[in-house]
Amino acid sequence: MFAIACNGCASKNVLYRDAERRQDATALFLDREGSLYPAASVAVPVQQMLEGARPSSADFATLRHLYQQSAVPGAASAEAWRSLLADTGVTPDAAFTDTWQQIQQVLRARASQQLDRAAEDGRVVVLLVHGYNNDYREAAAWYERVERDFRERGAASGQTLSFVRVYWDGLHGNAFRIWGAAQLNGPYVGLELRRVLAGVDNRDMPLRVFTHSSGAYVMNNALGNGSSPLRGMQDAYYRRAAGLDGYGFPPLRNLRMAMLVPAQPPTAMANYHHPRLEQTFGTIPDRLILGLSRHDFATGKGRRLGSCRMAGNTCMATHIRYSCAAVRRDLRSSESHGRKQVWAVAFPQPALRSHPHAVASYMQDGDWKLFADALLLDTALEPANQAALCERRVGPLKHSDAWPDEIKVRAATAPERAAEADAGWHWWNYWLSSSLPVE
Repeated sequence: MFAIACNGCASKNVLYRDAERRQDATALFLDREGSLYPAASVAVPVQQMLEGARPSSADFATLRHLYQQSAVPGAASAEAWRSLLADTGVTPDAAFTDTWQQIQQVLRARASQQLDRAAEDGRVVVLLVHGYNNDYREAAAWYERVERDFRERGAASGQTLSFVRVYWDGLHGNAFRIWGAAQLNGPYVGLELRRVLAGVDNRDMPLRVFTHSSGAYVMNNALGNGSSPLRGMQDAYYRRAAGLDGYGFPPLRNLRMAMLVPAQPPTAMANYHHPRLEQTFGTIPDRLILGLSRHDFATGKGRRLGSCRMAGNTCMATHIRYSCAAVRRDLRSSESHGRKQVWAVAFPQPALRSHPHAVASYMQDGDWKLFADALLLDTALEPANQAALCERRVGPLKHSDAWPDEIKVRAATAPERAAEADAGWHWWNYWLSSSLPVE
């Protein structure tokens, strides 16, 4: 991991070095706007992603900016551009933007094929997605631990698992200072990951997704319209979130997802279905397992020190009864998808009063078995306490009449990423998105 620290900067972007990509050759590496890194055999001078752009600009720490500089005749990094073109087989166009889109299309197709290969011979594919404030070393450490645990559980039930790791730029540094910027990166990464998932040929592959913390809102945008709780984003984002302009929802027919302490609002999936339009805007998992803890230190913002609403709503992880009921309401409103299973696993309060946020800490709890088995095992039974945890009465969600109708007919009125980034880091994106009861 290559990180940058500068005067006045509160964050460090996570850039993936060649050695790290070679070590995890089957993983998917994405920059902060969701662009895929090339094959591990292609050298990427990542330090140049931080040059020639202001840290607050749309270009900073992006592969697109790196290669746009490299494409200039006589550039010191011209060899990097030539290597990328040779690897992808793309002939450069006069307009760099068009060439870059072609390159990303090739890399997405490869990533989709990689998922198809992972599912060969009847294997169950497990997609792992970390949260914010993880560099390569930290994410790889808990990925390895989860993989060992899942392999043992799969083998005991006669399953062979294959794993695909996702590494994205969720920033790294002071957790409070980088949180706002990471909330902007995550949805964009999810939207580009959606295009990878939508490109698989084997739509019946058994895909099991495991997310930790803010990895939830990456996948929430990968699978569906996760824009409901967002504020201050431009039209271009909303059109993509709604499945338009080449961002169709993944046609996956054997999908489960487990979210461990999801750092997002309880209404994060509210726009997966629009009652008035009677239309679904997402790929709804056959089984969604919420690993929740009212005692989680990070999503509870220190619990006694703050509120889960503070500096971005992360109350899905801590408001157990409301969250499970709200997600059930939002995902079961579509009769065309049948009655989807949404389960909640409530992790207990540890002796230390607050529960450490790390995956390794939750794996030590007795309820980890229930959580992991619900994701992996076909024979897993719905936990006995689901009536108490998930049957709370929650009112209908009010959907805006202006969304998504106008988005479907309205032309773009602003540059996609530049306007969004230059407007500032929207740290309020996940601010209070619904009235939440105190539990």
